[in-house]
Amino acid sequence: MYTQINSENVGIPYTEGDIIPGYNHGDALHFSSDSLNHTMMHLMAKYLVTMYGNTPLNSVLDVGGGAGSFGFWLKTLKSDIEVVTLDGNRESRESPFADLKTHFIVRTDEEYTLMRGDERATFDVVVCFEHIEHIESDKFEQFMKNIHDHAHPNTIFFATASEWVYPEEDESHIHCNVKSLDEWRQYFKKQPYVLGSAIGALKAVTYENLSLQPAFIRFLVEYFDSVKDEFEEEIEAWIHRLSNSSIFVMGFKK
Repeated sequence: MYTQINSENVGIPYTEGDIIPGYNHGDALHFSSDSLNHTMMHLMAKYLVTMYGNTPLNSVLDVGGGAGSFGFWLKTLKSDIEVVTLDGNRESRESPFADLKTHFIVRTDEEYTLMRGDERATFDVVVCFEHIEHIESDKFEQFMKNIHDHAHPNTIFFATASEWVYPEEDESHIHCNVKSLDEWRQYFKKQPYVLGSAIGALKAVTYENLSLQPAFIRFLVEYFDSVKDEFEEEIEAWIHRLSNSSIFVMGFKK
């Protein structure tokens, strides 16, 4: 049984019209099974299960998981996996895809503590899709500390971070921590908790230079190609997003 024991972290109080750095209230509210925001997570969940193959994959933490679609598809594909999802939007608990026993409302940039029984929970994989750019730079250290605190020596952190900013003035606060690929590489290179990292981007990938890309980028491109008949629309949506994003895979020193 999972619990979140930091009683002071209860997500983001929101009133329509509020401007909260990094926060876009509608991001978590995709509750239709026909929504592309939901079905594209099927593709990414299947990628994670495929990537692990016969390697043990028992637990996953989804940070900033919105409506819980990624966790929903993971459980559909692998019923014995333990998935915990986090989001700051209190309305995300109304999602039909969120398992309320393991979906916790927290600000991911403030301290939270997940327990599994009497021990702090750790996870085999921590995923974070298109959420990092929403974390203010002065709160990013706490954001990463939370993830590190819930990692074990073999945990893999798999994340993406958008590189674009909202052009409209009244939405410019939403992506409040945008960095380039090289800026993220330099940032994580300096962090003492990082054991090893690979940071890449799809925007630079062609079939001619595919062999020169980091292994996880090659595997992602090859995976997309292998399932293109099943997930054509979802692949197009992910490529559109990831062509403007940095993609991280890293481990942690414990």
